[in-house]
Amino acid sequence: TTAEISLITNSPVLLVVNCASMARSAAAIVKGFQQFLPEANIVGVIANRVGSEGHYKLVKAAIEQECHIPVVGYLKRNDDLTIPERHLGLIPSIERGELTPFFEQLGKLVHDTIDIEKVYELALAPKIEINDPIFTKPSVPQVKIAVARDAAFNFYYEENFELLKAYGAELVEFSPLKGETVPQDADGLYIGGGFPEEFAETLAQQIDVKNSVRAAIQKGIPTLAECGGFMFLTDAIVTTDDTYHEMVGLIPGQVRMQTKLAALGYREVTGKPGNFLFKGDIQAKGHEFHYSTFHSKKEFSPAYDTKGMRGMKEEGYMNNNLIAGYTHFHFGSSTKMVENWVEQCKAVKKERRDAV
Repeated sequence: TTAEISLITNSPVLLVVNCASMARSAAAIVKGFQQFLPEANIVGVIANRVGSEGHYKLVKAAIEQECHIPVVGYLKRNDDLTIPERHLGLIPSIERGELTPFFEQLGKLVHDTIDIEKVYELALAPKIEINDPIFTKPSVPQVKIAVARDAAFNFYYEENFELLKAYGAELVEFSPLKGETVPQDADGLYIGGGFPEEFAETLAQQIDVKNSVRAAIQKGIPTLAECGGFMFLTDAIVTTDDTYHEMVGLIPGQVRMQTKLAALGYREVTGKPGNFLFKGDIQAKGHEFHYSTFHSKKEFSPAYDTKGMRGMKEEGYMNNNLIAGYTHFHFGSSTKMVENWVEQCKAVKKERRDAV
């Protein structure tokens, strides 16, 4: 994926090679990358996990002789330098303020053994001309969309926020974990993915928050809930120790956590009839990654048809202006989604104003 992006942006590539338990054969790794994708502009190498300065000199000499690109530095093997992980990957920085000393230590090591000035020199890339930019539509805020954002809900593409703003949305963040309720004047609601299961006990105790979310959605504000947000809107999250944690209760059924991966992969998505996000017969792309399964209490209207490596399936939950499901969307795949959402928020806002 990184190599593909480098081709699209015409950017140089700095290859980081794990050199543990190898010396001259590190050159074979680099040579393999050069020949596998010749059009990728590999301009230099960083040797990672080397045993000593002498080991590094062997690696450097072999790569520069055989591959004709510079090795700009190295990092020694240090098993104490690890970032904690959980079942969905790395622990997000929003949760881990105690990692600051780790990054400071890592930064010092990089400066000690890597030629940063040479990295800057190699990193120079030509400017990219964008014929049809999607982030620069001039717009003053026309609607206000509340965004749940804290340690429990933080899986968001920043580009999604930029696009919402470009199409006329003012974003107002609130933290369910801290007991912050949905702003009364919100015209829309965005509850992204994250780790609600890790904070299920705390979320279950936030009665005012759950009531405000329920009231806002029942009032009809256009809402998108992705993965963790979808889980939060169900009746309950049942953790792996079989503990029942009551959630918002708008989606009839419960989510059960498991130790086995339930779904992983990219999705091509079309909306079901009535899905306000997909007005205009559009398609979008997203990603699904979760260790939980949803167990419904009764029949309901799915929100999407999704296509992945294993074929087509129905996914999500739809009820009036609530669209929820496990899929995380990237709005850059279809900016029409953003336009539809903002327009739906404007329509509901006007209805409320006319009713007063």
